[in-house]
Amino acid sequence: MMYIQRHYIWEWVMSTNVTAARSATVNIRIEPRQRDLIDRAAAALGKSRSAFMLDAAARLAEDLLMDRTLFALDADQWERFTQALDAPPADNPKLKKLMHTKAPWECAYRRHNHSPPIMS
Repeated sequence: MMYIQRHYIWEWVMSTNVTAARSATVNIRIEPRQRDLIDRAAAALGKSRSAFMLDAAARLAEDLLMDRTLFALDADQWERFTQALDAPPADNPKLKKLMHTKAPWECAYRRHNHSPPIMS
């Protein structure tokens, strides 16, 4: 079985600057029994409630997004998949025309003899 993953979401989340101060706030209402359950689980991992909840929410978010970006193929499906990727694209005159059409902002700058702004 082959696994295809288009994006490495968790790596991106974990590679963000962890030394930066957290400035966003999330507030939720919770039942006491849910809070107690979370506190017990957090204590079992040696984490604070906030750290545990943030980690759990991020992992659940990753799982949800991975369900949309990860799929499994058997050998025959993998072969057909790679053949489709390697095949030349079908002729698409509308796409070809679109790719050769200047963007509206490019046309406007050209009419006024301005250069497009430089983004840094």
